[in-house]
Amino acid sequence: MNTTLPVVLNLALVGYEDVIGTASGLFSFGYYLAISALTYGMSLLHTGSNTRLPLYMIMIVGVMALSYGFGIRSKAV
Repeated sequence: MNTTLPVVLNLALVGYEDVIGTASGLFSFGYYLAISALTYGMSLLHTGSNTRLPLYMIMIVGVMALSYGFGIRSKAV
């Protein structure tokens, strides 16, 4: 992530060179905010059981799949 982010943002913002720094900062902030929220959520569920992490990951993948499905459906309409 740390090595590809500048390359991806540079390619995505061709023609908008004046806002590359701001876009990079906002994207990085959102990325680390999401990672922190997921880590915090896992810490709330931690009980020492071996089943908590797999169930948490299945829940996250399910939410991502649903949001992806709704995104595709809204684009098709």
